[in-house]
Amino acid sequence: MKKKSPYLDSQMAEFYAKASARHQFERPAEDLVKWLKIAKGERILDIGSGSGTVASATWQAVGPSGLVVALDSSIEMLKRQQGSARIRTVACAPDVPFVDDVFEAVTAGFVLTHIQDYAAALVQIIRALRPGGILGATAWGSGTTKVSEVWKSTIRQYVDPEAVQKEFDRIIPWDELFSESKHIVEAFKSAGFVDVKVETKDYLISVDLQEYIATKIGSIEGTIVRDNLTEEGWKEFLGQLLFSLQEQFPDGIKYTRNVHFVSGRKPV
Repeated sequence: MKKKSPYLDSQMAEFYAKASARHQFERPAEDLVKWLKIAKGERILDIGSGSGTVASATWQAVGPSGLVVALDSSIEMLKRQQGSARIRTVACAPDVPFVDDVFEAVTAGFVLTHIQDYAAALVQIIRALRPGGILGATAWGSGTTKVSEVWKSTIRQYVDPEAVQKEFDRIIPWDELFSESKHIVEAFKSAGFVDVKVETKDYLISVDLQEYIATKIGSIEGTIVRDNLTEEGWKEFLGQLLFSLQEQFPDGIKYTRNVHFVSGRKPV
């Protein structure tokens, strides 16, 4: 399999911002900000900000008197930041290039699973937080859906699924581990966070067939598949996916995914 980073792929970033963010990530982002009780005037760092779903929701909470810094390793994703032009974007992650004791809160929406050395990243985050400051993170829970089975079945018709999974695991190494919230809690506590709390919430996702396909084009797994097909092969793959979805879901797609919310505070 090729080793090109999907994070730097402009097509993935475009479809992620237009489809994946809207259908899969916006509601958890809004709920994360509410759960952390982020207040007006606070200084917030959003780690792995991507196209800005969490940063945008955070900006609404802190208002003009606050500060939101969006940190991500992908310039392509940062180009598609949503929300206020006042959000400061920094193309550097997972490093945290800030002095100690700066932020009242740090948010990490669905990003800890991507960071190779998440333990080191958490230590950097706790350093950048003010005493008593809070880190809030989200991660997908475990479980499969009927529509994901159609997606996997289509992949098997065109590329080696084991090779796709191996590359996926290289890019998102902790997806399975952090699908159990207890492991995120353990990581927080090991980094020195206190008052660690966890909550899991279910989200019903309802999309039409074309919107679902757009979310897959804007995904890591979809980009891996596309990178290992010719242009013609990719078009054929998408056509077959649409055909299979039409057979299984003629009235549109509805499925439920659960999201873990974990928070912890820097000791005072």
